[in-house]
Amino acid sequence: MGTEINAQLNNSPEFVTALRNLSEAVLYRFYKPWLYPDFVYNMTSAKTAFNKDLEVVHDVILKVIQSKKLKRSQNKSNGVNGSSVITNGKSNGVHATSNGNSVNNNLAFGQKKKSAFLDLLLDYTEHDGSYSEQSLIDEVNTFMFAGHDTTTSAINFALHAIMKNPEVQEKAMNEIEEVFGD
Repeated sequence: MGTEINAQLNNSPEFVTALRNLSEAVLYRFYKPWLYPDFVYNMTSAKTAFNKDLEVVHDVILKVIQSKKLKRSQNKSNGVNGSSVITNGKSNGVHATSNGNSVNNNLAFGQKKKSAFLDLLLDYTEHDGSYSEQSLIDEVNTFMFAGHDTTTSAINFALHAIMKNPEVQEKAMNEIEEVFGD
């Protein structure tokens, strides 16, 4: 997104805990079919906890967006392009000097410039009146959640599917024994 949350370095990792809790809440509901209907799930303490954790995540995402907007407006007022450019996974190193000139430390000749995703969304929001603030928030939510725990979730669902099919489980076990031995 072109910003750093520093969730691992934070002494109170509310964001990380909330994401973990949300993942666990989805699995909790997945393994309890009687909680599938919303009218049942909405009456549980699990739904209350889910909403609390969701609020924490949404607050962090809103802060990321607000921080990025502030940084872009400060850059524009200093005469620096408001978008962050990413090259080879690193920020562009553009900053304003004390005399107001911009300096670019990291761009090498011949490298393709890539904007951070949040910058692209903000550019689009600023230039297209039909793209609302809520649409921006929804897009950032999608990418923040999509980038979290995807491998773990995929493995979990694969193991669940194998567990539900004993014949597949037997084939997998035979293949493991064939490759690695006893």
